[in-house]
Amino acid sequence: RSEIPGGETAWSNRPDGTAECVTKTPWGSLVARYQKGHPIKYPVTTPEDLQVLTKIWINTRYVEIPDETERSFPRTLKALGEDGVYLHTFHPSPLQSVLEYEMGVEKTYELMTDCPEAFDELMEVMSAKRAEEYAIGARRVPCEGFIAVENTSTTLVSPGVYEKYGLPQVKGFVDAMHRHGKLAVLHMCGLLKDILPLIRQTGADAVNALTPPTIGNTTIEQALDGLGEDIIIWGAILDGAVFQNANFRKEDLWRMLDLLLTERVRKSNLLIWAPADGLPTPLDRFLAMRE
Repeated sequence: RSEIPGGETAWSNRPDGTAECVTKTPWGSLVARYQKGHPIKYPVTTPEDLQVLTKIWINTRYVEIPDETERSFPRTLKALGEDGVYLHTFHPSPLQSVLEYEMGVEKTYELMTDCPEAFDELMEVMSAKRAEEYAIGARRVPCEGFIAVENTSTTLVSPGVYEKYGLPQVKGFVDAMHRHGKLAVLHMCGLLKDILPLIRQTGADAVNALTPPTIGNTTIEQALDGLGEDIIIWGAILDGAVFQNANFRKEDLWRMLDLLLTERVRKSNLLIWAPADGLPTPLDRFLAMRE
């Protein structure tokens, strides 16, 4: 559990159907608003807010709850039975976190440009704290692997920005997992083709949600070229026009899989992935895949 000494967070529902989160701290307050779980007002919009967020991370501390993991993990395994494997998830690395949750794309790049020293300080502080979190998770949770929910995409980061910030941050996650004998998985469901060599440098064991065209821009073969033949590719998001089609026919799914699963791909470390991703999906789609 993370704690901010002297901090207080309060949620409230607004008349327009949105939710507001106010974080009060000794260094100032941050206000965010959300609609259906997605931010519509980010908490950090000014250089002053950036300083507040930095102070929050400097003073954040992690408190381990005795025996909690030891009690909850067996219950999770019992609930899964033979139907799945549990991998623990972490929030995204600091760069992705500010892009998605704290600042948004526009303000991230505005503050990165206008306040470079302050922005770099925030990245350093967040990275150090997240390293603590990674170490605690890898040590306490007895699962085989962990997923960093990165959502990386060159629609959000250029190769240069990823090399400066994302690469060392993600490598920190991977190294922490490997020190504890865990597999490090990166959830990356965006446009990846132009940063595959950088992702390879992280040393990750697997990528989750690799996204081929037309939704993404990286085929499985390109991922193997860029990441190496040993990488576990847990992905290939299926075309929603086929998989989610109201007039679904399994023969259409099979044709799509025949195009996707070339001879090279069939020989690779591929886990075919059919995500519902929050969408109601009839069971027959998954049974057709198994068939």
